[in-house]
Amino acid sequence: MAIAELTVRTHVSNILGKLHLASRTQAALYALKEGLASLDDVPAMET
Repeated sequence: MAIAELTVRTHVSNILGKLHLASRTQAALYALKEGLASLDDVPAMET
């Protein structure tokens, strides 16, 4: 199953609007604050 990039952008924009957030970064911080995500869920960065 695949969806168009424009569809994803639209969904992200709608989510940001409903949460009164200005960016994906704010959405990520919101998810951490609300316990919806954890830094343990993020793969380690390669150096």
